[in-house]
Amino acid sequence: VRSPAEYADGHAAGAVSMPMDKLDRMWVRARLGEDAGNGEPLHLICASGLRAQQAADKLEGQGLANLAPVS
Repeated sequence: VRSPAEYADGHAAGAVSMPMDKLDRMWVRARLGEDAGNGEPLHLICASGLRAQQAADKLEGQGLANLAPVS
């Protein structure tokens, strides 16, 4: 959930950019598969951890439970 500039500056190997304004359960599953965020952990990364936690809260409210927000 890093900004496009943050993502361009660097990101974890295999990371997929997920803009906050498009982030929802359907988007995650379409991009990462049906197990993302439940069977498989979904690591949410941003510079400070704030957006990662906001994204986790949003996705948890939509039924995803295996979320790992980190900075």
